[in-house]
Amino acid sequence: MKTILWIMLTAIFSVDGCTQNKKPQETTQDGFVLLELFTSQGCSSCPPADENLSKIINAAMNNGKNIYALAFHVDYWNRLGWKDPFSSEQYSARQAMYVNKMKLRSAYTPQMVVNGEREFVGSDAGAAEEAIQHFLNTKYKHSIILGSAATTDGIIESFPYHIEGELSGTQLYAAIVESDKITEVKKGENKDKTLRNDNVVVWLGSFDPKPSGNVLLPKEFTKGKPNTDVVIFLQDTTSGKVLAAQSIRL
Repeated sequence: MKTILWIMLTAIFSVDGCTQNKKPQETTQDGFVLLELFTSQGCSSCPPADENLSKIINAAMNNGKNIYALAFHVDYWNRLGWKDPFSSEQYSARQAMYVNKMKLRSAYTPQMVVNGEREFVGSDAGAAEEAIQHFLNTKYKHSIILGSAATTDGIIESFPYHIEGELSGTQLYAAIVESDKITEVKKGENKDKTLRNDNVVVWLGSFDPKPSGNVLLPKEFTKGKPNTDVVIFLQDTTSGKVLAAQSIRL
């Protein structure tokens, strides 16, 4: 059985093989959930949403569910006196993209977006559970398979991927996330609070997807980093819907 599995993986990730030249097959894949929480340490309403995300992550790990989480810390609340150390203008722009595609009146925190299709207040555990069950029971025509990572001196530099499904009009993303981040907030709405954040996005890269290829990672975000994962997802550039997702532990 191991020999057969090795042959299958070798064929899938072969750069020169015929796999890349074939038209993607129409397959139906099991459901998955990609949670994107737009949050900020400068927002007093965000800690309950951060806790909700952590509970969902822990439950998914214990139950072996295909649930992946990204905590994007936006930068527009930094004006209140506390500069969120994980905030980025890039993440605020990603939230603005959803505001536009979903035709919302404005951005807000905490906001949770599920599979690029549903959005609601991030602390609403009931809405999150309903959305999770819906998308876990949804069949998809795309899937992502990840191979073994390539390392140099123990540092992960890249890993191969294979995508099943039509790739026109899509974008591939890779997000490096870190968990168990403890911050003592000195100013702003959460002044004097000690906050714990999980699945914090510390780097987000985008790639033109291929049927098979490699994702390159920046060394400064992978060297000596505990509690770190990479979440890979494929997104429709027109609708914003997430078509497939997978993760790998660094």
